[in-house]
Amino acid sequence: MVKTLADELFERGYEVTVYYFDDLKGINFKCPTKRISYLSSEPFRNNDIIHSHSFRPDIYNLVRGVFFRKPKISTAHCYVYQDFAMFYGKIVSVVFGSLWIQIWRRFRMVVQLTDDMEKYYRSYLRSDRMCVIHNAKFVDRFEPEITETEKAVLDGWSARNLSVLGISAKLIPRKGIDQVIRALPSLPGFAALVLGDGQEAENLRDLARLGGVEDRVLWGGFRENSYRFLKYVDISVLPSFSEGFPLALLEAIYFEKPIVCSGIPTHRSIFTEEEVGFFELGDIQDLVRAIEKTYARRKVIRARMKELSIKYSLDAMTESYLKLYRACL
Repeated sequence: MVKTLADELFERGYEVTVYYFDDLKGINFKCPTKRISYLSSEPFRNNDIIHSHSFRPDIYNLVRGVFFRKPKISTAHCYVYQDFAMFYGKIVSVVFGSLWIQIWRRFRMVVQLTDDMEKYYRSYLRSDRMCVIHNAKFVDRFEPEITETEKAVLDGWSARNLSVLGISAKLIPRKGIDQVIRALPSLPGFAALVLGDGQEAENLRDLARLGGVEDRVLWGGFRENSYRFLKYVDISVLPSFSEGFPLALLEAIYFEKPIVCSGIPTHRSIFTEEEVGFFELGDIQDLVRAIEKTYARRKVIRARMKELSIKYSLDAMTESYLKLYRACL
């Protein structure tokens, strides 16, 4: 989201600089970028607004910015207490979650990604210091870089008339991908294309072998611009236990792909029952039902995706942030 917004603002002629602490790991911005230390004051001396993302940049924005009267803005990308508890445990969640909340209370504005997220933070932040701006993402229509082995598998599925479930995510417990693997034995007409890597990779492969569906799962690993593989997908599946605003949802919308997702508050604040197939977390048969029902309604759903692509467009997100920046000056 940061790259998408920075690139779009730069393309529109605004002066944008992305400052960072850690290596960008191959991420290329259109605007100037510069690596800084926690002692650097350059961002505050050379810019009108400081918009930080994530825990450490927010600390920097607050502490180093104390000597500069520049508007401080942050975007919340998670549910702090809930997500910290899931990753690091309850004690860490209470300590660092509370610290992050205290930091945000000193910011001019904290952007929330969904109405549900804004509701979540009402108990901690002032309502006049929050606003909702949905994420967006730039996508191209280039062909994916696919290996001969992968193409052979996909062609084989096509010859068997298998419909493809697409998953693009970090392979970690929070993403709930095991639910899709567990559902496949009850979905003989479907296969799964899984893009991503992470700590659960080997466990998921073992689960596919034990379930007898190894021949119906293609593990593509991490791919840059994984959305390009949506051309091979019939239904995009997001079985997460927790999300801020999943970019995979946006990608599916832009490519007009039917979506099946867990019925968590984030997803339900973005979609209605008529637009996607919801299922209850942990209920594999409900997931099977949602996939079958969504596939049967795929033509109707695709028409709705065209409308959603306008609502969650890059232009809509950029204009919302520009309006916020102007209001803060």
